[in-house]
Amino acid sequence: MRFFLLPLFLLISYMVMGQSPIKPVVYDIIYKGSDIGDLLATKEEKDGSVIYRIETDINKRILHVKKCHYDLMAEYVDGKLHESDYELYINDKLDKWVKVQDTGGKMVGSKNGKNSVDLGQSITYSSSMFFFVEPKGVSSTFSESNMKTRSVAPDPKTPGRYLLDKNKGSYEYQNGQLMKVTMDDVVKMEMVRRQ
Repeated sequence: MRFFLLPLFLLISYMVMGQSPIKPVVYDIIYKGSDIGDLLATKEEKDGSVIYRIETDINKRILHVKKCHYDLMAEYVDGKLHESDYELYINDKLDKWVKVQDTGGKMVGSKNGKNSVDLGQSITYSSSMFFFVEPKGVSSTFSESNMKTRSVAPDPKTPGRYLLDKNKGSYEYQNGQLMKVTMDDVVKMEMVRRQ
C-alpha cells in the first residue's frame, strides 16, 4: 500500500513546489515463481543534479529472512556520482548502511560508519542507474550497496540484454526501458516491470 501512496504524495508535492513530477517505476520481485515484494525506482532532475532513489520491500520469508527493506539514494552532478546512501533492514533491524561521497575528486566510502575506503576517481555509472539508463557502451558499474565495481557486457545472443559479471545477473531492455532483472548471486530472484 505504501508504494501506491508515495507516487501520489510525490506528484502533489512537486505540483505545489512547481517542479515536474517524478515518474516512479515499479517492479514485482519474484522468487521461486512467487511475487514476494516490490521495488520502486524514481529519478529526479533538480538544479543540475540527478537523484535516483530505489526502495525495496520484501515481506515473504526467504531462507532466514522474514522481512527485508532497503533504501538507496544516489545523486549525480555533471554526470558523476556525488554521493550515495544505502540502508538495509532485515526483520525490521538496520543490518547494513553504506555511505559514498565525492571528497573533491576522490570517492570515499564507508560501511556501517567504519573503515573509510578510497574508491578512486569519479564514478559515472552505478547500479541505481540501470532502472533509467540502458548501459549502452558501459563496461562496468559501481554497486552502491557493497562499494564494488562489477563488469557489464551486452549479451551476444540477445539484443537489449546485458550481463552482470558474466553470469551473476542480467538486465533486459525493450525500447530503452528496463523490463526485467535477473539476479543469481546469493539467491536467484527476478524483478519484472509492472505494466
